[in-house]
Amino acid sequence: MTKKESEKNDALEQDYLTIPNLFLETNKHAFAYREMGERVGIPLIMLHHLSATLDNWDYRVLNQLAKNHWVIVFDNVGVGLSTGNVPRTIAEMADDALEFIHALDVNQIDLLGLSMGGMIAQELVVKEPQLVRKLVLVGTGPRGGQGISDVIRIANKDLVRSIFTRKDIKNYLFFTSTANGKQKAQEYLSRIHERIAVKDKNIRLSSYNNQLKAINRWAWFIVSISR
Repeated sequence: MTKKESEKNDALEQDYLTIPNLFLETNKHAFAYREMGERVGIPLIMLHHLSATLDNWDYRVLNQLAKNHWVIVFDNVGVGLSTGNVPRTIAEMADDALEFIHALDVNQIDLLGLSMGGMIAQELVVKEPQLVRKLVLVGTGPRGGQGISDVIRIANKDLVRSIFTRKDIKNYLFFTSTANGKQKAQEYLSRIHERIAVKDKNIRLSSYNNQLKAINRWAWFIVSISR
C-alpha cells in the first residue's frame, strides 16, 4: 500500500467521536471546526440549528457522510469555541459563514443547512451563488415564510418545559411526544454525549438570544415590490 493510499484509508476511517477540534483564524475571528473524510474534491459544509455547537451533530450521520465526502462542520461566530459575538440578523450570520469558508481556500462547496442553518444557507447562496454547487435545505423555511414567526414562542415554551422537567430541550424541539418519538430522542441524546475527545463549549445564553432575534427578523421580512 502506498503512502497516499494509507492516508486515504486513515481519513475514511475517522470517527466523529474522536476527531479533534481544529481552529481556523481570520483577520476577525477564530473559528472552531472539525473535518472528516478524504480532503479531495468539493467539501460538504454543514450549518447547524438554533443553539447547536459541534457536539450536537449525530456522529452516525457524519461518519456515514464521510465515507464518500470531505465533510466540514464549524461553530459560526460567537457560538461554542468560536470567538466574537453572534449577530442579530441571518444575513450577518451568512457573512460570517462566508468568512470561514473563504479562509478554507476552496473554490466551491456543497452546502447543507439544518433549521436555522438552512436560513443562513439561503442567504449565503444569494450572496455568492457561484460558490455553492449543491444546496441541501433540511427542516427549514423561506424568509418571511408562514409559521416561522412562531419559532421564538415555541422555543421559549419548550425551554420552560425543559427547565421544569429537567430534560434536554431537544426532547421537545425535535421529537414528537409519541412513544416512538421519545425513544428516538433518548437514542439521539445518548449518541451526542458519547464523544470522548475534547468537547466543544455550550452556547452562551446571550448568543442564543441573539439567534432568536435573528430568526424573528427573518420571519417578519416583507418583500416590497416596486411597480
